[in-house]
Amino acid sequence: MPVSQAQDIHFSQFYDSPLNLNPATTGDFDGSYRLVGNFRRQWTSVSSNPFRTTSFSADAHDFLKAKNFGLGLVLFQDIAGDSRLKDLRGRLASSYTLNFGKDLVHQIRLGGAAGINQFSLDYSDLNYGDQFNGNRFDPNLPSMETEGASDGGILINAAVGALYWFKSKKLRKFNLGISLANLNRAKKVFGLGDAARIPRRLTIHSQVVWPLKTNWYLEPFALFMQQGVYRQFNIGSTLRYDLDPRKFNYRAVFVGGSSRIGDAANLTAGLYYGPWKFGLSYDINYSRLTAASNYRGGAEIAVIYIVPALLPKRVKYKYCPDFL
Repeated sequence: MPVSQAQDIHFSQFYDSPLNLNPATTGDFDGSYRLVGNFRRQWTSVSSNPFRTTSFSADAHDFLKAKNFGLGLVLFQDIAGDSRLKDLRGRLASSYTLNFGKDLVHQIRLGGAAGINQFSLDYSDLNYGDQFNGNRFDPNLPSMETEGASDGGILINAAVGALYWFKSKKLRKFNLGISLANLNRAKKVFGLGDAARIPRRLTIHSQVVWPLKTNWYLEPFALFMQQGVYRQFNIGSTLRYDLDPRKFNYRAVFVGGSSRIGDAANLTAGLYYGPWKFGLSYDINYSRLTAASNYRGGAEIAVIYIVPALLPKRVKYKYCPDFL
């Protein structure tokens, strides 16, 4: 089984970047609206221009009060290396939920997304053999390797997905999702090469919430991705402790760890504060790149804010004049 030792575009906290993971996660939350921000910075020990990945998404649970219909927008940008290889994406995503079973404890959510990818490459900071003038490299000299070469383009992309949920009265939860990206296999070309179609990417993911004892929860997760001959497998868990389980005063902390098999280990910590969730993680690289990375990978931040569906009712008091 071929295993990629490279770092494709990804988030270690993939479960906190839902619209990038699977379009069927659109509207998959308890509340009216959700805002999600993700930022990742990696390979500071390998590259003079560390890779930076940023994402922002916004989605609605029942958009315009349409029952079981979710709608969202996700923006994504990745900038990599000295050539500032840039991938900028914007997608609209939607989903529809089917509830079934006794007490409606089972749920299937179907989703789709489509949008535009703009990619670009900057040759100005790259040096080539034919730019050596006999004494030094002269970046002002033309290079046959870049003359007439493509430096980017725009393409349209689409994805579909499905998500199954089971939620019991004992607060146990389980989900299983599957998605297929790059449905139309758009053509992409860089440099002097011929246009190549982007392979479809299969993603399978799952997460469980399992109560241990009062206020303690174990939340294992797994992710499998395959694109062409390359595969990626993540497995890990977080442990959560509820400080205040009341719905509108919710407070909790969590710690966890995971592994991207064959590449890196990941340590995670964070907290819930009312409608906010904050997550911080760091990758420890253990692949064959350790000679250059010195076991250092990437730091990542995830922030989620959910607007509640119903705000707590205000207690009404009668005003009594002082002269009574």
